[in-house]
Amino acid sequence: MYVSKITRSGDAYLRLYTQRLLRLHQYLLKQLNISL
Repeated sequence: MYVSKITRSGDAYLRLYTQRLLRLHQYLLKQLNISL
């Protein structure tokens, strides 16, 4: 029970991290397009 709770919170954290990473990636691509 305790282990599953840890993995669930870990999955949520990973999902949040990937969403931020994707947003940052899109932002950088936009900046590159503007500069080009």
